Amino acid sequence: MEDDIYNLFLTSEQGWSLFGTLRLRLTQPLTSGGSLRLPPLLDAALAPATQQLTPLPITGSISIPLLLQFRAVPLRGIAFATPAGLFSFALDSGNARPAAGIQLFPFGSPDLGGFVVWGTSAYSELVFSALVRQLPRAF
Repeated sequence: MEDDIYNLFLTSEQGWSLFGTLRLRLTQPLTSGGSLRLPPLLDAALAPATQQLTPLPITGSISIPLLLQFRAVPLRGIAFATPAGLFSFALDSGNARPAAGIQLFPFGSPDLGGFVVWGTSAYSELVFSALVRQLPRAF
């Protein structure tokens, strides 16, 4: 299975603007490639939930070089989809330090928007708004 790779642009209330990389992969692929680029109609795969959100497990990693040099923080979470396509992503780093939580929503064909919560300890965290653009694949 191939990872879907995204460029991140993060901004905070304190005026920070940071760049990063997000990698995502479906844990249980719906297509032969396991890509998050789901076809417009997923009638066969999402038949039990015709008009409801269906959770799809995903894994991935986030890398923000200015906060953590070049180490990636592992993520796991859920993508919610309908037969018309993706609705939302929710990912968390679990017990990893630094802790990261991400929620993203598609608002354009290649674009996602949402927020990232980045915590280095139990008492400090940074909240970023995120603009995410998927990189094209080389076939």
